[in-house]
Amino acid sequence: WTPNSTDANRNQVFQLIDATPEVAPSTAIIEEGYYTVRSKASSNVLDISGQSVADGANAIAWASNGGPNQLFRVTVEGGYHRFTAVHSEGSLDVAKGCPIPGANIQRAGTAAGTESSLFSVILNSNGSYTLTNVASGLVVTVAGSGKGANVYGDAATGGTTQQFQLLRRIDLLNEGLYEITPATNSQMRLDVSGQSRNSGANVALWTDNGGQNQKWD
Repeated sequence: WTPNSTDANRNQVFQLIDATPEVAPSTAIIEEGYYTVRSKASSNVLDISGQSVADGANAIAWASNGGPNQLFRVTVEGGYHRFTAVHSEGSLDVAKGCPIPGANIQRAGTAAGTESSLFSVILNSNGSYTLTNVASGLVVTVAGSGKGANVYGDAATGGTTQQFQLLRRIDLLNEGLYEITPATNSQMRLDVSGQSRNSGANVALWTDNGGQNQKWD
C-alpha cells in the first residue's frame, strides 16, 4: 500500500524481534534445592494450574496453599536455572521457545539443556529476582496481581510483575527411608502386600512389623 506516515491505526508499523537472542548466564547462582516462587506484585505464587501433569499445562499465579504444584526444584545447567514442578517432574517452559512478547509459560517435560526451559536469574536491588528465558529472551511476567493471573513471557520492563522472591523450602523431609502411619491408628503402616515386587502389587494398611515392605524412600 502507499506509504502513509500519518496512519492513525499504525498498520504500516512493524516491530522487529530477534529470533535468536543472546541471554547472558545468571548473575545470581541460586543454591540448588526446593523453592516457592512468589510474585512481588502480590502475595501469589507460581502454580501449575489444576496440578496438571500434561505437557502444555498452564502456569498461573495463585494463592499459596503448600501444594506440590507450587513447589519447584531449582537446578543449575551451564550457568542457567531450571525450575521443575515437584508434582509432575515437568519444567517451567516458554511454549516452543517463542520470542514474541506474550508467549505463554507452561509446564513441559523437556530434556536437559533445552533452552526453552532454562532461565537466567538476575538479582535486583530490592532483593527480588528477574527470570529471563534463554530460548526467547523474554522475561517471566505475571498478568497483574489477581489470583489466577496468567504467567507469560514479555519484554523487560523492570516492573514488579516481572520480579519474584525465591523462597527456599527447608521444612521438607530429608532423603532416607520412612514408615507411613495413618493419623487414626499409630500401630498400622502402609504395606506392600506379601512383600511383592511385582508391578500392580496391592498396597494396604497392615500392623507394624518392621518389614522392608513397610519402608518408603
